[in-house]
Amino acid sequence: MQARDVQVAYASGSLGTLTMAGGALTANSLILTNANAYFVFDGGNLTTQTGLVSNGRSIIVGNEGRTANWTMNSGLHQLGNELVLGNPSGSTGTVFMTGGQLLTGGNPTYIGFDGVGRMTVTNGIWQAQIVYLGHNAGSSGSLTLGGVVSQSQALVVGEYGNGSVLMTGGQLVIPEGWYTLVGYYGTGQMTISNGTCLGYQARIGAYSGSQGTLTIAGGNSSLSDKIYIGYASSATGQVNITGGNLTVAAGIFVGNSGVGTLTISGGVVTSPSPSYVGYNTNGVGTLRVAGGSFVGGDLHVGAQGQGQLVVSNGTATIGSYLYLADGPNSSGTITVNGGTLSVGTLIENNSAGSRVAIEVNGGLMQIAGDAYLGQTGTSTVMITNGKLMAYGATYLGDSGVGTITVNGGTLNMANLQMYPRFGGQSH
Repeated sequence: MQARDVQVAYASGSLGTLTMAGGALTANSLILTNANAYFVFDGGNLTTQTGLVSNGRSIIVGNEGRTANWTMNSGLHQLGNELVLGNPSGSTGTVFMTGGQLLTGGNPTYIGFDGVGRMTVTNGIWQAQIVYLGHNAGSSGSLTLGGVVSQSQALVVGEYGNGSVLMTGGQLVIPEGWYTLVGYYGTGQMTISNGTCLGYQARIGAYSGSQGTLTIAGGNSSLSDKIYIGYASSATGQVNITGGNLTVAAGIFVGNSGVGTLTISGGVVTSPSPSYVGYNTNGVGTLRVAGGSFVGGDLHVGAQGQGQLVVSNGTATIGSYLYLADGPNSSGTITVNGGTLSVGTLIENNSAGSRVAIEVNGGLMQIAGDAYLGQTGTSTVMITNGKLMAYGATYLGDSGVGTITVNGGTLNMANLQMYPRFGGQSH
């Protein structure tokens, strides 16, 4: 069916209902402004050039176990209440936005409420409020973005169900004070292959039992606050950087209180503020540099938890201090198998009972300033290949236990001091 304009309950005080359970309708405009106007979109295919639904009623796309598809072409679509895709289990709702402008800024959008929801923005501008993908347990929601999405609140990917975002171009903007949550209590995946992503704070694997994965393969992404990878206890977060650029203004937390992994195999990751690998007592974090580059200010490996830094290719540059095993009974491990690790000042073992291990099996580890090995806990350094270069003073066994073993490779220390101050041990 084709129609120029579809107006439901046009006159004041009138009552009208448009129900689609199947078939196809193509219309220039869909207008529902009267409080007594109803649009029931259970199934079928709807194509509109413009749409105005400002009567305070939600729009459900895909209901009663059916499949519904809505294509929004050029023009303005303005919705005055919630947009819900895939309402009960067994229902599927899909929205294709190919141009124009979609305004849902005053109300949330649910992509996969209890069923399956899909939304694709290939062009145009979508001004949204909060967006949920995979709202309830058992639901599934996906968003493919090639146009511009500007939100006034958060993006929640995998709230209690499964959610995924694929960004192939365009721009995604999350405002100051609102979060990007990938794996809220459910399972979330977000992939950025191109375009520009601007956000405030991100949590990848946010709360207990969640699983979150962020992959950046291209484009430019930046956060004006922090990123947490494995935020809460029993949460698991993983970030893979294979290309593009990621800039985090206020620090990267890998294994905040959960389990977190950041793997860099290409591209550039920059964090000028202090970053942490294994932040809280329950945090387990791993930072792997297998290519590309990591550029940071201070880096704490094993702040209060368990932290590991592995460099096998590419470059990792810590411009200021590299702290290992800050807290009681924490552990910090560095393994250099290739590539280059450059450090300003190295400080190991700030607390009793902490454990540090450094292995250089290839590549280059260089320390521009001083190095403290075994400050209060236990530190072991093993060199089997590659090079360890220390250009400042090296304090071995400051007031703890420090051991250096060279089985191969090159060790060059400009100023090695044994047992320097408080009766530590060195070997």
